[in-house]
This record gives sequence, C-alpha cells and structure tokens, in this order.
Amino acid sequence: QTQAVRATEGQATPAVEGEAPAVADRRAESRGPDRRQSPVDPEDLALRVEERTAELKAKKPQHTDDALRDIAQAQIEGETDFRTGTRNQNAYEKRMADIESGDAPAPAAASEVDAKAAGLTNNKFGKHYTDAILRNMARVLMQVAGKAGTVFRSGGDEFVIHWNDAREGARLHKEFASRLQEAHV
Repeated sequence: QTQAVRATEGQATPAVEGEAPAVADRRAESRGPDRRQSPVDPEDLALRVEERTAELKAKKPQHTDDALRDIAQAQIEGETDFRTGTRNQNAYEKRMADIESGDAPAPAAASEVDAKAAGLTNNKFGKHYTDAILRNMARVLMQVAGKAGTVFRSGGDEFVIHWNDAREGARLHKEFASRLQEAHV
C-alpha cells in the first residue's frame, strides 16, 4: 500500500490510498490536540523577564546585566505553568505567603474557577483533550483578566484570579462566565 500525507487543521495526517477523507480525519482526531504547542506568549514572557531584570538590578547592582537577565529568565520560567501559560502553583503559593507576611498587598478581590468537567473529559477522552480544555480556559481567563488581574493555576484543574480592583474584578468575572458559556468550555 502506498501512503500520502493530507494536512488536517495544521497537522499532517498519513492517509492510506483510497481512504475516504472522513476516515483520515477521524484518525487524526483520535490522536488528540497537538501537545507540542505552548500557550505561553513569547512577547509576554520577554516583557516579564525585562521587568524582573529591572527589579533585580535595583536590588543587586553588583551583578552584570547578562547575569541579572539569566536570573530573571529562570525565575519567570519557574513561576509559569507552561501547559496553560498562566502563573503556576508555586507562584500562587509564593504570592499568598508574601500577602500573609505583609511583603505584598492583598488583592482587592479574588475569583476561583474549578474546571470540574476536565476530570470527566480526562476519564472519557484522555489527557490530551483535558489539556486542550485547560489551555482554552486559561486563554479565556487571561484575555478577560488582562492587566486588571493575575491568573494562577492553583491546582490540576483549578485557577485563581487576583483582581487589582474589586468592582472591575466582579464585572470581569461575569464576562468570563459569559465567554466560557459561549466557548462551551
């Protein structure tokens, strides 16, 4: 049998000669979403590294710019959940410890979001689809929060948003719920 390759939504799908396109598409879908695609925005990551570098430079003027940039890069990567692009559980726990010790101001408001459907999806369809749901949910959360809040992945399928302003946080939380319903997440 000879094989050809058919592109399906940006993925190459091996197709058997004479195979109906729908069969090839179903085989491609059974593999699940592409796991290699990172939801982390490289421009946002670079901006966060530059901001952290400036903070470190003020605290450690004896270090070179390259050394400070390397330290900042490692810190930012250590605080980022690369599956969803949000801040990770370590960053959340550090923020909470800083709030409790008085080293950081408490957020004006906070929202908790628990993707209970992710567990059901994982049991029925597998981890790849669950990851896709979590990435989409995180993407919507980060779009809605924008600069008005910080999104953390605080657990497997749980997210927390720390809002800078309580009224704006309440309004954006409602917008988020509406957008999730539209996206069927």
